[in-house]
Amino acid sequence: VFLISADFLDSWYCFHVELNHALSRIANAEITVIPLIVRPCQWQMTNLKNFVAVPKDGVAITSWQNADEAYSDAVGRIEESAKKLRELRRTSAVETTKGGCATRSCSLSVADKFAAFLQETEITFSSKFKDHVSLADIYVFPDLVDEKKEYEEFETYVDSSSLTAELQSNCEFLVHGAEQSGKTALSKVIFNELIETGSIPLWVNGQDIGSSDVKKLVRRALREQYDGVSDDAFGAFGINKILIIDDFNLVKLNAKYLPNLMRNLRDTFDSLLFISDSSIKYDEDRYSELFDFEQLRILPFGNIKRNELIDKWNSLGREETIPLDELYAANDSATRYLNTLIRRNVLPPKPVYVLTTLSLLDASKPTDLSLSSYGHCYQVFIQQAFYRVGVANKDIDSYINYLSELAFYIYDQELQLVGPETLEKFEALYREKYVVRQGLSFCKGLLHSGILHQHTGGLAFGYKYIYYFYVAKYFTDHLDVRECKAAIEKLCWDIHSERNASILVFVVHHSKDPMIITEILDRSALVFEGFDESTLVQEEVIAIEAQVAQIPEIVLEARQIEEERGKRLKLRDDKERIENGNDDSDEIHGKSEDPEIQSEILADISRSYRMVEVIGQVLRNRYGSLPKSQLFDLAEAAYATPLRFLRWFIDFMVSQEREILSIAEHFVSQDDALSNKQVEKRARSMYLSMCYSTALAVIIKIANSVGSEPLIPIFDQLLEKHHASPVMQLIGVAIKLEFTKKIPKKEIKDLNHSLEGNPLVQRLLHEIVVRHLYLNPVSFGDRGWIASTLKLKIRDQRLIQSKKQKRV
Repeated sequence: VFLISADFLDSWYCFHVELNHALSRIANAEITVIPLIVRPCQWQMTNLKNFVAVPKDGVAITSWQNADEAYSDAVGRIEESAKKLRELRRTSAVETTKGGCATRSCSLSVADKFAAFLQETEITFSSKFKDHVSLADIYVFPDLVDEKKEYEEFETYVDSSSLTAELQSNCEFLVHGAEQSGKTALSKVIFNELIETGSIPLWVNGQDIGSSDVKKLVRRALREQYDGVSDDAFGAFGINKILIIDDFNLVKLNAKYLPNLMRNLRDTFDSLLFISDSSIKYDEDRYSELFDFEQLRILPFGNIKRNELIDKWNSLGREETIPLDELYAANDSATRYLNTLIRRNVLPPKPVYVLTTLSLLDASKPTDLSLSSYGHCYQVFIQQAFYRVGVANKDIDSYINYLSELAFYIYDQELQLVGPETLEKFEALYREKYVVRQGLSFCKGLLHSGILHQHTGGLAFGYKYIYYFYVAKYFTDHLDVRECKAAIEKLCWDIHSERNASILVFVVHHSKDPMIITEILDRSALVFEGFDESTLVQEEVIAIEAQVAQIPEIVLEARQIEEERGKRLKLRDDKERIENGNDDSDEIHGKSEDPEIQSEILADISRSYRMVEVIGQVLRNRYGSLPKSQLFDLAEAAYATPLRFLRWFIDFMVSQEREILSIAEHFVSQDDALSNKQVEKRARSMYLSMCYSTALAVIIKIANSVGSEPLIPIFDQLLEKHHASPVMQLIGVAIKLEFTKKIPKKEIKDLNHSLEGNPLVQRLLHEIVVRHLYLNPVSFGDRGWIASTLKLKIRDQRLIQSKKQKRV
């Protein structure tokens, strides 16, 4: 029985984990699902609509005039469903098939060799607490999008964990995805889950299908996958027979015999699940046979899915014993690292990349900076692509050089695609300049590995990170060439471009030439040149503070950490889906994909954002090899650049207050129900919210971009130099909270006291601290100290914190 309300539907854990787990157990009459509608909500728009809801007609209990009658009706209907379930179990226990075998009591034993195959991962992983990691240990179901509904007003997302339950009733699914999106792993996990439900699945690889004779196919699969099950016995089973074909795009049949295969498969199996590369959409013969299939596309891992995988990895081997504060700290550290790698899909967030990164982080030692540097991770991904297609060790250096030259050629010529004639020209120039071993075909190997992709009009790099990596390598290999030095200088100034910022990060990885860091520092000083850094002292914000009463007072509540984290992850996923759609394309071409920014102010805003990211990566990756004096200069520049933007923003908001309020009032006045006084109040609230949220965003951006526990002594030196700057102190508190997971009591107490006459900035401090409380385990003593020191109101004196999720 699930208690259904809007809270339940909004809870990722309740709706996607607990409910889907229950649905997967329905088919073998183990359970039934009964939605008990507590409060009005849109449950009819979910898969709950397939079940009989209680009370009568699914009318929410709170909508009944008499709640007691509602509960009485619900209890009666639940008891009736329980009786039916007991009868179904009794019938299932004695029901027999034509072959005389009890439908539910037939014990199927999966062959040992095939069972081992089902647990294999594409790459061998090991963690600190578990030597051998199986697929079951780390598997996370990806999200899918229903392609037939993708362009409707409300896109339909499907958690692939629901496929197991769907396959219990006659259905046909095509699930396709990009390279390394987890297609084979999905097919293996669903096979195992189907066995658990009492179904009989068969797993076949498409490249092994060379005939429309399904009997031979079944006979071979049964022999390899089960112990002692003949094809005659298989045909006699009355339970769900389900076929899973992995790599359906590799089926060898031609257009004449493919329909025969499909007809024979439908005659033999109750349900079909075909898993394929997305290229099948361009194979008219195969794709036309799947018109009636439900068609789902695998999406890259969003924030929620990455978090689920990170959580599994960090708790491997000690799921029930790892301290929660240790787990959350490890999860946050890995999340920051991965988010930096992914950087707007520079690295596609596919399971294999996430797992490889986690494995590298696990293997690195605190003193081994190169192993966990971002550049090293990207390098490992590229090497894996070489090894996957069997590139000989003796040829790897040649491949790397070829990629560097090709990447620069694309960059220099601003090519969208490398067409046949252009490629022929480049190949001739390359072979004239370098020795190439006889018989070595670079393009063939690179296409096979996925490093290059073939398009209708020519070749392109398959992934952004590979292209950026090798453009940067070319630059750093040719620093003695004047044009390359000039190109690096241009990268530093045009850093507002995602492409340029990414290439610059790799330039720093490839070279330790001090010229590069000097250029970064010099260029950072030019962003919002002419503006002082914001300090958020009272004199600076006095014109805004008159509105501070409009901001609601912070009240400390009892919130569940896991639920709060889930909400934030969902918000990020929703935001990214709106911004990026469902495009999982990873291709990158030579021309910058960033829209041209006409306004110099907008360019400077973007520069300040990118500059703090790039400097932050230099600080985190090079703190062991750069002198402390240079680290100090870099940290100061990372703080100063966005703080000059903040000063510009505050000055702009103050100088344009009347115009901004007028625009806000015009917008708010569209609501005819509001009085003039209410319109004015809401407009002022919007104005203050813009100022407040921008200041908070800048503080959090700096802290998250540069923060690192080993660098805290450098940041402390910076605070000593700028001790009179409240905003610097706020950044310091935010860094220590996030990167040490400890409460810096002295800093919080002293700063809170010094801000008594500066309520706007004092509230920023309170919000930073309370955010930390909601997202991290904090002792009752420390929570009480914070509430007392900051004089916060407490909504629930118990301040319960638990990892366990509520259902409603």
